[in-house]
Amino acid sequence: MEKSKTNGRKSLKIIITLVFLAALLVVLNFALGSIIARNFRDGLQESLGDDIYLTRGSFTANPAMRSLEGEGIEVYGRTGRVTADMLDISMSFQDMIALVWGENIDDDFLNTKDLKLSLFGVRLEDNDQNLLLAMEQFDMDYTGNADLEQEHLDFEAGIRVSQIDLNPVRSNLIESGEADEIQSMVGIDVEELNLINIVMRVSSQDFFPEGMEERYEFKINQLDFETNYLDLFSEFDLAYHLESEEIEVFDSRIEIEFASQELRQAIQFFAMISGVQLNFENDRLILEFEGRY
Repeated sequence: MEKSKTNGRKSLKIIITLVFLAALLVVLNFALGSIIARNFRDGLQESLGDDIYLTRGSFTANPAMRSLEGEGIEVYGRTGRVTADMLDISMSFQDMIALVWGENIDDDFLNTKDLKLSLFGVRLEDNDQNLLLAMEQFDMDYTGNADLEQEHLDFEAGIRVSQIDLNPVRSNLIESGEADEIQSMVGIDVEELNLINIVMRVSSQDFFPEGMEERYEFKINQLDFETNYLDLFSEFDLAYHLESEEIEVFDSRIEIEFASQELRQAIQFFAMISGVQLNFENDRLILEFEGRY
Protein backbone atom coordinates (compact mmCIF):
# COMPACT_ATOMS: atom_id res chain seq x y z
CA MET A 1 0.00 0.00 0.00
CA GLU A 2 2.81 2.39 1.00
CA LYS A 3 4.71 1.51 -2.19
CA SER A 4 1.62 2.31 -4.27
CA LYS A 5 1.35 5.75 -2.62
CA THR A 6 5.05 6.44 -3.25
CA ASN A 7 4.69 5.54 -6.93
CA GLY A 8 1.59 7.74 -7.13
CA ARG A 9 3.50 10.73 -5.70
CA LYS A 10 6.35 10.19 -8.17
CA SER A 11 3.89 10.05 -11.08
CA LEU A 12 2.22 13.24 -9.86
CA LYS A 13 5.59 15.00 -9.58
CA ILE A 14 6.48 13.95 -13.12
CA ILE A 15 3.14 15.19 -14.45
CA ILE A 16 3.50 18.53 -12.61
CA THR A 17 7.06 18.91 -13.93
CA LEU A 18 5.97 18.18 -17.48
CA VAL A 19 3.07 20.62 -17.23
CA PHE A 20 5.43 23.28 -15.84
CA LEU A 21 7.96 22.72 -18.64
CA ALA A 22 5.20 22.83 -21.28
CA ALA A 23 3.88 26.08 -19.83
CA LEU A 24 7.41 27.49 -19.74
CA LEU A 25 7.95 26.60 -23.40
CA VAL A 26 4.64 28.22 -24.37
CA VAL A 27 5.58 31.42 -22.52
CA LEU A 28 9.10 31.40 -24.04
CA ASN A 29 7.68 30.81 -27.52
CA PHE A 30 5.25 33.70 -27.06
CA ALA A 31 7.98 36.03 -25.75
CA LEU A 32 10.37 35.19 -28.59
CA GLY A 33 7.54 35.54 -31.08
CA SER A 34 6.78 39.05 -29.82
CA ILE A 35 10.44 40.08 -30.18
CA ILE A 36 10.70 38.56 -33.66
CA ALA A 37 7.51 40.28 -34.84
CA ARG A 38 8.69 43.64 -33.50
CA ASN A 39 12.16 43.30 -35.04
CA PHE A 40 10.65 42.21 -38.35
CA ARG A 41 8.36 45.24 -38.44
CA ASP A 42 11.24 47.60 -37.56
CA GLY A 43 13.52 45.96 -40.14
CA LEU A 44 10.81 46.19 -42.79
CA GLN A 45 10.41 49.92 -42.13
CA GLU A 46 14.19 50.47 -42.34
CA SER A 47 14.40 48.60 -45.64
CA LEU A 48 11.74 50.82 -47.24
CA GLY A 49 14.04 53.84 -47.27
CA ASP A 50 13.14 57.53 -47.17
CA ASP A 51 9.64 58.87 -47.84
CA ILE A 52 8.10 55.36 -47.76
CA TYR A 53 6.32 54.31 -44.59
CA LEU A 54 4.76 51.19 -43.15
CA THR A 55 1.56 52.83 -41.94
CA ARG A 56 -0.47 49.75 -40.98
CA GLY A 57 0.18 46.11 -40.25
CA SER A 58 -0.33 43.58 -37.47
CA PHE A 59 2.49 40.99 -37.21
CA THR A 60 2.76 37.79 -35.18
CA ALA A 61 5.49 35.13 -35.06
CA ASN A 62 5.59 31.54 -33.83
CA PRO A 63 9.20 30.29 -33.58
CA ALA A 64 8.09 26.75 -32.74
CA MET A 65 6.14 26.58 -36.02
CA ARG A 66 8.84 28.58 -37.88
CA SER A 67 6.18 31.01 -39.13
CA LEU A 68 5.59 34.74 -39.25
CA GLU A 69 2.27 36.28 -40.30
CA GLY A 70 1.00 39.77 -41.04
CA GLU A 71 -2.47 41.18 -41.64
CA GLY A 72 -3.85 44.48 -42.95
CA ILE A 73 -0.51 45.73 -44.28
CA GLU A 74 -0.22 49.19 -45.85
CA VAL A 75 2.91 50.86 -47.23
CA TYR A 76 2.49 54.54 -48.11
CA GLY A 77 4.68 56.72 -50.33
CA ARG A 78 4.50 60.11 -51.99
CA THR A 79 2.87 58.71 -55.16
CA GLY A 80 0.43 56.27 -53.62
CA ARG A 81 0.11 53.20 -51.46
CA VAL A 82 0.44 49.41 -51.56
CA THR A 83 -1.81 47.24 -49.41
CA ALA A 84 -1.85 43.49 -48.74
CA ASP A 85 -4.52 41.52 -46.94
CA MET A 86 -2.12 38.92 -45.56
CA LEU A 87 1.57 38.03 -45.35
CA ASP A 88 2.75 34.49 -44.58
CA ILE A 89 6.45 33.61 -44.11
CA SER A 90 8.09 30.34 -43.11
CA MET A 91 11.83 29.86 -42.56
CA SER A 92 14.30 27.67 -40.74
CA PHE A 93 14.32 27.78 -36.93
CA GLN A 94 17.89 29.12 -37.02
CA ASP A 95 16.89 32.02 -39.25
CA MET A 96 13.85 32.66 -37.09
CA ILE A 97 15.99 32.94 -33.97
CA ALA A 98 18.41 35.26 -35.81
CA LEU A 99 15.56 37.76 -35.98
CA VAL A 100 15.55 37.86 -32.17
CA TRP A 101 18.92 39.65 -32.14
CA GLY A 102 18.06 41.91 -35.08
CA GLU A 103 21.69 42.19 -36.23
CA ASN A 104 23.30 41.54 -39.63
CA ILE A 105 19.87 41.00 -41.14
CA ASP A 106 21.16 41.51 -44.71
CA ASP A 107 23.78 38.78 -44.36
CA ASP A 108 21.34 36.53 -42.53
CA PHE A 109 18.76 36.90 -45.29
CA LEU A 110 21.27 36.05 -48.04
CA ASN A 111 22.16 32.91 -46.06
CA THR A 112 18.54 31.97 -45.42
CA LYS A 113 17.56 28.36 -46.03
CA ASP A 114 14.14 27.25 -47.17
CA LEU A 115 12.48 30.66 -46.97
CA LYS A 116 8.91 30.75 -48.28
CA LEU A 117 6.98 34.01 -48.50
CA SER A 118 3.40 34.59 -49.66
CA LEU A 119 1.39 37.79 -50.06
CA PHE A 120 -2.36 37.74 -50.62
CA GLY A 121 -4.70 40.44 -51.91
CA VAL A 122 -2.09 43.00 -53.05
CA ARG A 123 -3.34 46.34 -54.39
CA LEU A 124 -1.45 49.36 -55.75
CA GLU A 125 -3.30 52.69 -55.70
CA ASP A 126 -2.32 56.25 -56.52
CA ASN A 127 -3.00 59.23 -54.25
CA ASP A 128 -6.47 59.62 -55.76
CA GLN A 129 -7.24 56.01 -54.76
CA ASN A 130 -7.30 54.89 -58.39
CA LEU A 131 -6.49 51.18 -58.63
CA LEU A 132 -3.32 50.76 -60.71
CA LEU A 133 -2.67 47.07 -60.12
CA ALA A 134 -4.31 44.21 -58.26
CA MET A 135 -2.62 40.88 -57.52
CA GLU A 136 -4.36 37.85 -56.06
CA GLN A 137 -1.27 36.06 -54.75
CA PHE A 138 2.53 36.39 -54.78
CA ASP A 139 4.74 33.45 -53.70
CA MET A 140 8.52 33.39 -53.34
CA ASP A 141 10.97 30.71 -52.19
CA TYR A 142 14.68 31.24 -51.56
CA THR A 143 17.67 29.36 -50.25
CA GLY A 144 21.16 30.85 -50.39
CA ASN A 145 24.72 30.98 -49.20
CA ALA A 146 26.64 34.26 -49.04
CA ASP A 147 29.88 35.82 -47.89
CA LEU A 148 29.66 39.49 -48.81
CA GLU A 149 33.23 40.25 -47.72
CA GLN A 150 34.51 37.68 -50.22
CA GLU A 151 31.94 38.79 -52.82
CA HIS A 152 30.48 35.31 -52.84
CA LEU A 153 26.79 34.80 -53.50
CA ASP A 154 25.09 31.55 -54.38
CA PHE A 155 21.33 31.07 -54.33
CA GLU A 156 18.27 29.46 -55.82
CA ALA A 157 15.01 31.37 -55.89
CA GLY A 158 11.59 31.14 -57.42
CA ILE A 159 8.50 33.32 -57.69
CA ARG A 160 4.91 32.67 -58.72
CA VAL A 161 2.37 35.42 -59.29
CA SER A 162 -1.30 34.67 -59.80
CA GLN A 163 -4.07 36.80 -61.31
CA ILE A 164 -2.72 40.28 -61.95
CA ASP A 165 -5.33 42.76 -63.13
CA LEU A 166 -3.61 44.98 -65.69
CA ASN A 167 -5.30 47.99 -67.26
CA PRO A 168 -2.82 50.47 -68.82
CA VAL A 169 -5.62 52.94 -69.54
CA ARG A 170 -6.71 53.06 -65.89
CA SER A 171 -3.09 53.47 -64.77
CA ASN A 172 -2.54 56.24 -67.37
CA LEU A 173 0.20 54.35 -69.21
CA ILE A 174 -1.73 54.80 -72.46
CA GLU A 175 -4.79 56.80 -73.48
CA SER A 176 -8.14 55.25 -74.36
CA GLY A 177 -7.69 56.27 -78.01
CA GLU A 178 -4.42 54.35 -78.16
CA ALA A 179 -6.15 51.35 -76.59
CA ASP A 180 -8.76 51.45 -79.37
CA GLU A 181 -6.00 51.55 -82.00
CA ILE A 182 -4.29 48.50 -80.47
CA GLN A 183 -7.56 46.58 -80.46
CA SER A 184 -8.26 47.41 -84.10
CA MET A 185 -4.70 46.47 -85.17
CA VAL A 186 -4.00 43.27 -83.23
CA GLY A 187 -7.34 42.33 -81.66
CA ILE A 188 -6.29 42.90 -78.04
CA ASP A 189 -8.53 44.77 -75.63
CA VAL A 190 -5.82 46.04 -73.29
CA GLU A 191 -8.43 47.28 -70.82
CA GLU A 192 -9.34 43.61 -70.23
CA LEU A 193 -5.74 42.37 -70.16
CA ASN A 194 -5.07 40.00 -67.26
CA LEU A 195 -1.78 38.35 -66.40
CA ILE A 196 -3.07 34.99 -65.25
CA ASN A 197 0.14 33.37 -64.08
CA ILE A 198 3.89 34.05 -63.87
CA VAL A 199 6.46 31.47 -62.80
CA MET A 200 10.21 32.19 -62.61
CA ARG A 201 13.07 30.13 -61.20
CA VAL A 202 16.57 31.57 -60.95
CA SER A 203 19.86 30.05 -59.82
CA SER A 204 23.17 31.84 -59.43
CA GLN A 205 26.81 30.99 -59.60
CA ASP A 206 29.55 32.85 -57.73
CA PHE A 207 30.13 36.56 -57.97
CA PHE A 208 33.62 36.61 -59.46
CA PRO A 209 36.11 38.90 -61.30
CA GLU A 210 36.89 38.43 -64.97
CA GLY A 211 39.93 40.49 -65.99
CA MET A 212 39.28 44.07 -64.92
CA GLU A 213 35.56 43.54 -64.99
CA GLU A 214 33.27 41.90 -62.48
CA ARG A 215 30.26 39.98 -63.54
CA TYR A 216 27.45 38.17 -61.83
CA GLU A 217 26.51 35.02 -63.68
CA PHE A 218 23.19 33.27 -63.25
CA LYS A 219 20.53 31.26 -65.03
CA ILE A 220 16.85 31.93 -65.44
CA ASN A 221 15.94 28.25 -65.43
CA GLN A 222 12.28 28.97 -66.07
CA LEU A 223 10.30 32.05 -67.03
CA ASP A 224 6.71 31.31 -67.98
CA PHE A 225 3.72 33.59 -68.06
CA GLU A 226 0.17 33.31 -69.26
CA THR A 227 -2.24 36.06 -70.33
CA ASN A 228 -5.61 36.17 -72.04
CA TYR A 229 -3.85 36.29 -75.40
CA LEU A 230 -0.60 34.31 -75.22
CA ASP A 231 1.57 31.95 -73.18
CA LEU A 232 5.34 32.41 -72.97
CA PHE A 233 7.91 29.77 -71.97
CA SER A 234 11.61 30.64 -71.79
CA GLU A 235 15.00 30.04 -70.22
CA PHE A 236 18.23 32.04 -70.22
CA ASP A 237 21.89 31.56 -69.37
CA LEU A 238 23.41 34.99 -68.88
CA ALA A 239 25.61 37.32 -66.85
CA TYR A 240 25.40 40.92 -65.75
CA HIS A 241 28.62 42.93 -66.16
CA LEU A 242 28.81 45.45 -63.33
CA GLU A 243 31.34 47.87 -64.72
CA SER A 244 29.85 48.24 -68.19
CA GLU A 245 26.26 47.70 -66.99
CA GLU A 246 25.65 45.20 -69.78
CA ILE A 247 23.86 41.89 -69.93
CA GLU A 248 25.64 39.09 -71.77
CA VAL A 249 23.41 36.28 -72.99
CA PHE A 250 25.23 32.98 -73.50
CA ASP A 251 22.17 30.97 -74.47
CA SER A 252 18.42 31.58 -74.60
CA ARG A 253 15.20 30.12 -75.90
CA ILE A 254 11.77 31.75 -75.86
CA GLU A 255 8.61 29.98 -77.00
CA ILE A 256 5.40 31.97 -77.49
CA GLU A 257 2.05 30.31 -78.02
CA PHE A 258 -0.77 32.59 -79.23
CA ALA A 259 -4.30 32.15 -77.96
CA SER A 260 -5.43 34.95 -80.29
CA GLN A 261 -5.19 34.17 -84.01
CA GLU A 262 -5.55 37.89 -84.74
CA LEU A 263 -2.47 38.65 -82.64
CA ARG A 264 -0.42 35.99 -84.39
CA GLN A 265 -1.43 37.23 -87.83
CA ALA A 266 -0.65 40.82 -86.87
CA ILE A 267 2.84 39.86 -85.65
CA GLN A 268 3.50 37.89 -88.83
CA PHE A 269 2.33 40.87 -90.91
CA PHE A 270 4.54 43.40 -89.11
CA ALA A 271 7.50 41.01 -89.32
CA MET A 272 6.97 40.57 -93.07
CA ILE A 273 6.83 44.31 -93.85
CA SER A 274 9.90 44.82 -91.62
CA GLY A 275 11.86 42.08 -93.36
CA VAL A 276 12.15 39.98 -90.21
CA GLN A 277 12.18 36.20 -90.56
CA LEU A 278 10.15 34.44 -87.86
CA ASN A 279 10.63 30.85 -86.80
CA PHE A 280 7.52 28.84 -85.88
CA GLU A 281 7.62 25.30 -84.48
CA ASN A 282 4.35 23.48 -83.75
CA ASP A 283 2.47 26.80 -83.86
CA ARG A 284 4.84 28.37 -81.34
CA LEU A 285 7.03 31.36 -82.18
CA ILE A 286 10.65 30.50 -81.30
CA LEU A 287 13.13 33.25 -80.42
CA GLU A 288 16.81 32.57 -79.68
CA PHE A 289 19.50 35.19 -79.18
CA GLU A 290 22.89 35.77 -77.58
CA GLY A 291 25.47 38.52 -77.19
CA ARG A 292 25.85 41.69 -75.13
CA TYR A 293 23.08 44.21 -74.65
